[in-house]
Amino acid sequence: MPNISFRQIVGRYFRVYGRDSSNEKQPLASYLGEPPKDSLIALLKLFNGYTPIEQLHLAIKDKDERKKAIVNADKYNLVHVIKSKKDYQKNLADIERLSAELISLARFGRQELLYLEPQQAEQAAEYKSRYETLTRRKKQLWAKYYAIKNNAERTRPSTTQDFEALLRFFPNSNIKLLSDIESFHSKLTTILSDEFKNSMSEILKIINEISIEITRLDLLLKELEVPKRIADSTLKSYAQTQSQINELKRQNDLYVAKKEIEEDIKKLKSEYQKLFTDIYKEITNDINNVMEKLNNYIYGENIVAPVLTVSKPTSYTFGTDVDGGTGTNYKNLILLDFASLQFTMLPTIAHDTILFHNIGQEPMAKILELYNKCEKQVFIAIDESTKYATNAQKIIEDNTVLKLSANGNELFGSSWVVKTADTAITEQV
Repeated sequence: MPNISFRQIVGRYFRVYGRDSSNEKQPLASYLGEPPKDSLIALLKLFNGYTPIEQLHLAIKDKDERKKAIVNADKYNLVHVIKSKKDYQKNLADIERLSAELISLARFGRQELLYLEPQQAEQAAEYKSRYETLTRRKKQLWAKYYAIKNNAERTRPSTTQDFEALLRFFPNSNIKLLSDIESFHSKLTTILSDEFKNSMSEILKIINEISIEITRLDLLLKELEVPKRIADSTLKSYAQTQSQINELKRQNDLYVAKKEIEEDIKKLKSEYQKLFTDIYKEITNDINNVMEKLNNYIYGENIVAPVLTVSKPTSYTFGTDVDGGTGTNYKNLILLDFASLQFTMLPTIAHDTILFHNIGQEPMAKILELYNKCEKQVFIAIDESTKYATNAQKIIEDNTVLKLSANGNELFGSSWVVKTADTAITEQV
């Protein structure tokens, strides 16, 4: 069968102790807590009624997932989703105001700004800021270079001619001492001259590296088509304003998208519910008619039969309003399974003994007759068979595959709950 697996088909109809599929009040559920809408879809697939609504069902699921994605993105602060039309209108007003600011910034700078994306403007601002910083640094280094150069050129040793001129004015001057001092200064000047040369060389190296980086930044700004004369502060203001506009537009776009999805879901669900209930009306009519016939066969026409009612895609009711006893509820469950066997490709069912304990002997004999007449495979587990009428016992005996009892007839040859000598020894140890 399309859209459903063998396990999904059979699992719901194996009413075995310990399995959640034995819930007589939620007979369509395969496990405890299964949403009724999923149980109904499974039954719909079993009755070949899913194909006409498949596209609608998948479309609703897709729209629900899209809406959930938007809601979760807002919940985890990935995006901000506005809540009302008032917020939407406020965003429009803010977009108009900020757009006017952009035009003003472009007029102050250049019209090329209007064609920049916020990321481009931010990148350009970063390039421009670094460009201006390096340009200032380059000027400072050149100033330092020429200062050192001037100092180096002004440094020269005194000559003998200088000392002879000094003696004309100061005849008693100690020329030897002055010569010794000048000799020291000369050596010092040589050392300083070397240091000046090294410093000037290092500065030129740094200036060269800065020039290379400035050229690279200049090329990057040209690639972004941003004139160098535009201040980085203007670029940053432009990027910030454009980012605000984009964020407000995104908020409005998400608001519109969410509203459209909600409208689509509403429309699709309306179509889906109408088609769903029309299909289920036919299915439940068939099931209820069969359950009524089987109920009449078991009890006669004076006993109310169970009814399966599906009024919308998300819920259903099953049973009888006048009798909610355990025996009646399990009998109703058995009748539902018989109806499903008759109308679908369901190959087999399994009913555990817990379903039979509270059903009277005469009704149980009739149910055994129904099992015996069924053309499909039915598994049942039943105990205390001797309490039933002779014909019921014969049906059980003729169809018995495995019979379990005490004194060696246990499933594994012995009972695990009976203490043995080995058990006693183990307990003592």
